[in-house]
Amino acid sequence: MCSSDLLQIRQSDAQRLVQEADQNRRLLARTEKGMYWFRASGKYNLRMIHATFVFRIFTNCEKVYPEMLMAEKLLYTYSTYIDMLSNPIINNINRVFYLLNSIVNKKGFDVRICSKCKSDYVGIGSIETNECSCC
Repeated sequence: MCSSDLLQIRQSDAQRLVQEADQNRRLLARTEKGMYWFRASGKYNLRMIHATFVFRIFTNCEKVYPEMLMAEKLLYTYSTYIDMLSNPIINNINRVFYLLNSIVNKKGFDVRICSKCKSDYVGIGSIETNECSCC
């Protein structure tokens, strides 16, 4: 399942909605599945810092707006993340969906506690770490 399935709209409509939100008109809703993007070499720490940031936006949304549907939480999380950054690293709503869905279902990503700073952070389940990307 991808974000367009969750929102119950066509893939082309999902792409159009995301393009309208992005000033640079980049295509930010490509259909992507799996964790290859997060595992790709280069900027790994930066991607994982942003993954943690996205997860914190999502958990805050769940606390503040518990009545929202999951699709609304996804859109809120993604649009908030995109609006807060001039150069978002996770520039695809399907990546955000996959990240959040895999954390919720405990498949792929998980939330851990950093042994140094004691903050929670997002980690890739198959890669053992005990320190966040910031430490």
